[in-house]
Amino acid sequence: MVGKASLSPESLSDLAQIISEEYGALVDNVRKCSDSQGTEPLRDATDKLANPCSELVKTSAVVQSNPKDTISRRELSEHAKGVAQGVHAILKSLQKSSQGTSMYRHY
Repeated sequence: MVGKASLSPESLSDLAQIISEEYGALVDNVRKCSDSQGTEPLRDATDKLANPCSELVKTSAVVQSNPKDTISRRELSEHAKGVAQGVHAILKSLQKSSQGTSMYRHY
């Protein structure tokens, strides 16, 4: 998204829509598995991702309307980093919850 802010800011609204839809799908999937034991860290990480996603989507609209605004572009970059960190936390939670679930043990 940060790259598109410079190259084709008119595409930011489409990317923001995709982010919103993908986050919604993630929340739905996490809810479906929330009955499973040990999913609290995943739910927490997903909840924490909501704010960075929301801020990224809002800031992308500002950048799209004024692509030369360096402050907004910097904020967009910061929010994108927040989303990346949130996604990393989700992946780490998934990896941790899947340990010991393999049929094969590595000795």
